[in-house]
Amino acid sequence: MLKADAFLNGKFWEGNALPETLLSTMDVLVVAGWALRGSSPSITHTRMHIDLDQLEVRHNQAAHRFEVMAGDYLSVAEYRRDGQRILFTHTEVPPALRGHGIAAKLVRVALDYAREAGLTVVPLCWYVDAFIRRNPEYRDLLR
Repeated sequence: MLKADAFLNGKFWEGNALPETLLSTMDVLVVAGWALRGSSPSITHTRMHIDLDQLEVRHNQAAHRFEVMAGDYLSVAEYRRDGQRILFTHTEVPPALRGHGIAAKLVRVALDYAREAGLTVVPLCWYVDAFIRRNPEYRDLLR
């Protein structure tokens, strides 16, 4: 699911090729998609790559959300039900994973569920609203 490329002490390491001894001695701070690793003066930048096809969106009905795990990170599209309406209230992807299409995948699966269940969509979340405007095939769900 996640793969890391890193530049460490002047050498490029691809995939999971970083030596285990280096990984075990480093602290990690994730900032905007880059994991900054370093317990010494030299800082290593690690970029995470996501294979969207490998991510499985799960409908967690008890928590009223659609969710996907990518590594240790949970992304969600939350909703409330009101009869035959589904109100999308919040979509969140952790900063380390933004820009990879995870939110779009979550919302697409959620809207497909709404269509199959015959629900009317109320996009209270700005992201869901923008997604529907960019993808006209979902506009009929707004009724």
